[in-house]
Amino acid sequence: MHYSAYIRSGFCDWIDAGQPDTTVVRTDREPTECSARELLVEMCGCSGSLPAYYCSQLNMPEGTTYSEAAEVLLRKRGEDGGSLSAA
Repeated sequence: MHYSAYIRSGFCDWIDAGQPDTTVVRTDREPTECSARELLVEMCGCSGSLPAYYCSQLNMPEGTTYSEAAEVLLRKRGEDGGSLSAA
């Protein structure tokens, strides 16, 4: 599934911010605070390609999807899946 620019941008902003434990992601309606885990779980459903800049920042091959990146980051954080109730 291709997600809105709001949540994809929020994911990239979270990476730029150093991947903190909590973040604010704008949904279609308003900004929503969520945990990094919630954001990553939500992004596990996004089939869009992560911009090359962020692939490089995460040491992932160009063409990596948001979903693939989120799954790797969840594993690196030692966290597993669930659902995002805030979005």
